[in-house]
Amino acid sequence: MKQLLVSILILSLWVNNSVAQQTILAKFIITDAWANNHDVTPTYTAAKAYLSLYQLPNDTSIYFNNVMGNTQSYGLTYFMVAHTSNDAHTGYIRDTISFKWAYANTYDTHRGTASVRLVKFGNLVGTAFELMIIPENLDVIVFKGYVEGTVSFK
Repeated sequence: MKQLLVSILILSLWVNNSVAQQTILAKFIITDAWANNHDVTPTYTAAKAYLSLYQLPNDTSIYFNNVMGNTQSYGLTYFMVAHTSNDAHTGYIRDTISFKWAYANTYDTHRGTASVRLVKFGNLVGTAFELMIIPENLDVIVFKGYVEGTVSFK
């Protein structure tokens, strides 16, 4: 039992240290969350959950995570495709980025692969997003909210 507690403490310190060394490319604050058409917003907003695209020191790869309290799902992105369009009617610029995500969870031993589609849209006033994650079990998880700071997918 003592060894298990020490292992959990070391993993927790490693995860917190890894998060501190990240260079966040984009941070997405969740204000609306749905899992398989069930509203799970209160759980995510109470935990101040967010999503981010980030890089690690001395690594040009792009990583993605879903942070909720002291836990996260994190991992490498690949097969990334981005597209930008302008909506003449609303004046919004719409950036769409799709990618595969090889993730691991800190709260259990599960590892998997998911398809992710992120749509970022806005104008000079602000930027919102909608992000859909479809993991290998075909759950559909949708997050909406706003982008903290500025980011460009160009």
